Amino acid sequence: MPCIKQDLGLYFIVRLIIGFNLTRERLSNYNQMSLFAQKVTGITLGIRFSRAFRISDVAGEIIDNILRDPLSPFDTKYFPKFDEGSLREKILFNKDGDSIKITPDDFILTLKVENDFDKKYKFIDDKFIPYVNFLFNLFEIDEINRVGILYTIDLSKPKVLDKTIRTLTNESLTDSHNFNLEFTRKIKTEEGILKKGVKDYINIIYSFNKDLEEKMIDFRYDYQKFFSPFLSNLKDGKLDKILSESRKNLEAEYTKWVKNYEED
Repeated sequence: MPCIKQDLGLYFIVRLIIGFNLTRERLSNYNQMSLFAQKVTGITLGIRFSRAFRISDVAGEIIDNILRDPLSPFDTKYFPKFDEGSLREKILFNKDGDSIKITPDDFILTLKVENDFDKKYKFIDDKFIPYVNFLFNLFEIDEINRVGILYTIDLSKPKVLDKTIRTLTNESLTDSHNFNLEFTRKIKTEEGILKKGVKDYINIIYSFNKDLEEKMIDFRYDYQKFFSPFLSNLKDGKLDKILSESRKNLEAEYTKWVKNYEED
């Protein structure tokens, strides 16, 4: 009996230690995600389709639907302003910096984020995605070839990038006024690997920009899913999954290395 009690005691101690470590890890991950969310200044969701000039012809009807349909999460109070840009662009916008841009080959939603990342993210996931699926089906917008989620993030302490320039130039250039760095990463999708005739893939664009007047680094994380063959129905693209995967990938990469740009 004493051996059994000792074994049970050791078992509960080990379980307690494991539970404590898991809790500490979860709290650490949560704090990293909270830090990440505080740094986001904007979210853009863009849908690219084969150029169709008929979109310009029905753009007025599309805008009317966006502003007045009961299924739309927008109305004239949300988007009180309208502009016709160049190249057949139609733009709805407000004073907060939110906008919807419609072109013959793009439909782009941009939301400004001001310490309300989770709220804006949830709005896109719960309200915008179901509505835009409905809208594309209603106006028979097909041949969708790309969906992109762009996150704009402010990073402080740009000395790390200055160090990168010095390294690249072998200390020949030590005082740069502007910095623009962009690189991409291509990832195979499960559909592209397993399904015959499907060549879908993910393309991630990382952009770092800094100029003389700015104290922050403008970091842009552009998560794009390409569809091959093109989609005939936007709903088949599973935008909610793309949105979720984009956030998960960004949070993981932010935790691993992007946050280091803010450390001495």
